[in-house]
Amino acid sequence: MPGLDNGQAPEDALAPDAAAEPAAAWLDGWWGAGSAATAYDFHGLIVIHSPVGVFTNGTDCLTVVPAGAVSEDGTTIEGQMYYGCAAGAFPAVAQFTISETSPDELQEAFGLGTSLQFVLAPEGVGVFADPPRPTPSVSASIVAG
Repeated sequence: MPGLDNGQAPEDALAPDAAAEPAAAWLDGWWGAGSAATAYDFHGLIVIHSPVGVFTNGTDCLTVVPAGAVSEDGTTIEGQMYYGCAAGAFPAVAQFTISETSPDELQEAFGLGTSLQFVLAPEGVGVFADPPRPTPSVSASIVAG
């Protein structure tokens, strides 16, 4: 699976056989009965590969939502949603930084402040992680006089 521009290898790869059954029930409502949309479970997230976009005219798209944000009947999503569609030779990408509002399971697996990138590839979805970098602090210098 191709990595990021820096050659980074994926942390994980979501393969087609890892389809998320809970999400599958509402996929037809969003993308139509018998759609080619596929859902994957990933540490409290649902990652969806769909042939078309939800809010765009794009094709070959990724949508990432916290599993707990999807209503029981699958008709609404409350909370964060990340998505992106392929553009020419560039694959679909969805990315975000893990925060206090991210699923607990995701925070435990990767830690607060970690950036995640989901990249669509022919063999599945690659998951790349970039750990948080220390933030420089301003320290007061003491000048002896």
